Amino acid sequence: MRRRPLIALIAGLALALALVLVNLATGTVGGSGSEAAPEDGAPTGEAAPATGEEPAVADEEEDEDEPEDPQPTEEVAEYAEHPDGSVRYAARTDESETVIAIVVWDDWAVAYLCDGLAFETWLTGVVVEEEEDILLTDRDETIQLEGWYEDGALQGVVSNDGKHVWTFTAPVVEEPAGLYLALSDQGPEVRAGWVVLPDESQTGVAQVDGRPFPAPGFDVEDGTLTVDGTEIPILPLEYHDF
Repeated sequence: MRRRPLIALIAGLALALALVLVNLATGTVGGSGSEAAPEDGAPTGEAAPATGEEPAVADEEEDEDEPEDPQPTEEVAEYAEHPDGSVRYAARTDESETVIAIVVWDDWAVAYLCDGLAFETWLTGVVVEEEEDILLTDRDETIQLEGWYEDGALQGVVSNDGKHVWTFTAPVVEEPAGLYLALSDQGPEVRAGWVVLPDESQTGVAQVDGRPFPAPGFDVEDGTLTVDGTEIPILPLEYHDF
């Protein structure tokens, strides 16, 4: 009768051991077998899913790479290619009896109007940046030119104290078109001007000791004007000529 409690005890221990082994095999020791949810902010060991959107920092870097000022337009860049930084305009006036050429720098402009026979006038003046206007006069201030920019061209009016009015619309031109000049004070005093249009036609008047006559044609690459056996170079108008 004494062996029965011992046998019962051994059987109980065997059953307990068997239960422990089963629990170890199923991984449920100390828990219910489900994974615990991570605490807020704790790493989970899994990469966050990609959203396909760039982070805000990347956008800020792209903004920093953008230039503050817009790139110069093709037109402006083309103007800047002229050696002295000027922009040159040339056209026949609306009355078609005369031609005009205007050379514009940042703050200064020179214009030449002539009929290719005897009439000519040189006008100089300032560029009014605020209004983008050009106001020029001749030496005696009897002829005035007022010009303004419109549709990529220089438009304007030249008035001879109200006695005659010339109107024009002059586009930007590239060499060899433009305004040319020949000057000399060696021997006879010579001043000659030419307007060369985009079709390469040339119109000019030469003054020799104050006497006007039609200026002859010339080679725009290496032209000269011969007066009393003296060859005078013909060159595109430059800033320092007036």
